[in-house]
Amino acid sequence: MPPRGRLAALLLVLLMASMPWAPATPAALPFSESFSTVGVTSTIVIGAADGGQDDRVEVDVDDGRSIARVDLTLESAALGRSTGADLSGASDFDAPGAVYEGMDVNGSTLSILPDGAFWDFEDPNHGWTLGGSNVWKRGFDSTLGSTGGVSSGSNALYTYDGNYPNGMSTTYWATSPDLACNGCSGTWELSFMRRLGVEYNYYDHAYVQVKNAQGNWAQIWQNPAATMNEGTFTSQTLDISNYVAGNPAFAVRFGLGTSDGSATYTGWNIDDVRIEPNGGATGTGEGSWTSAPFGPEVDGAPHARLTLDASVPGDAVLEATILDALTGTPVPGFTDLDAMTMDLGAIDAADHPLLRIHLEFEEGTAGSPSVGSIAYGGRMLYDLEIVPLASWTDASGSDPASAGAFNAGSGVFTGVSTYTSPLTTHR
Repeated sequence: MPPRGRLAALLLVLLMASMPWAPATPAALPFSESFSTVGVTSTIVIGAADGGQDDRVEVDVDDGRSIARVDLTLESAALGRSTGADLSGASDFDAPGAVYEGMDVNGSTLSILPDGAFWDFEDPNHGWTLGGSNVWKRGFDSTLGSTGGVSSGSNALYTYDGNYPNGMSTTYWATSPDLACNGCSGTWELSFMRRLGVEYNYYDHAYVQVKNAQGNWAQIWQNPAATMNEGTFTSQTLDISNYVAGNPAFAVRFGLGTSDGSATYTGWNIDDVRIEPNGGATGTGEGSWTSAPFGPEVDGAPHARLTLDASVPGDAVLEATILDALTGTPVPGFTDLDAMTMDLGAIDAADHPLLRIHLEFEEGTAGSPSVGSIAYGGRMLYDLEIVPLASWTDASGSDPASAGAFNAGSGVFTGVSTYTSPLTTHR
């Protein structure tokens, strides 16, 4: 990526009389003043950063004096120091001065607190992974019928049509999607409707497991030392509090197998699965977050471009408003923006020396919005979901997967290669 640049405007002023000029400086910069001589051309360098005009130079004209001519020349110049910064991770999202409600600020992304999960399996796109070949299915066991094989609605998850076979040599699982619960705390429960038929656990096996915060599966229930052959659905509730808290990828799975060579039964029939808090911290599908103050008085640099590295699925909503940090009021023209980049250089730093960014989150049917980082002062910070790896190329124009250097399934690179990002535009 080419080095960041700025524009230097050379203001040539032919002075007809004595005329002072002084750079009006932010608190972080020293104040200086100089005077011109009558009739002498003066050159004033006015710096500008990415996204906006520098307003740190003022020209005063005494009463009775005039400026004969003003010449403006634009030239590129190296940025003397980095003014870029970013907010990312729990230390920034929960930094002193940040204000939030209904948000998970403890993970690598800024997101809405989860409000639990529910599956009634009426939607064919339920997201569960059904293991085995014709082992786990969605619908109802044809031998139990639509009344006996479903607790509510028209569909459930079940194993086999009829009884499971003898001699099952492994366990087959039905696994839920992951639930991001970085900010979860308190008491959480797994509840579901169950109709289960299985020989006692010396011979045949049925399990319920959950994925803990370390990514390992932990068993929270197994069939007892007595044969089960339930004739109706019954409500089941299991405490999962120790596994949900601070878990970035909580999941649940139901397993059937192994089995011996004698008696068999209907196996699992599961409906209306819920993961929900009972007195814990949970979300409502909405949230808001306001950053700590930033700007010239903090960073010693003028306002410039701000970029959000964010994911906004489907009909979810993520809106940004720029606030004056001193008054708490929105800066005109920067209210309820849905853009992922905004030019704060248009904001007068003299009028608004400190800013905050206020974000409103609202989940949609396809999921919740999340923010990985907020970069400002000209910095660009993206993850590979925003600038996908497939758009990076080697010298031959091939992306890593096409070149055989990257396995998308395992996420592993092999060999040594150089890949270049797509072209980005800076001004």
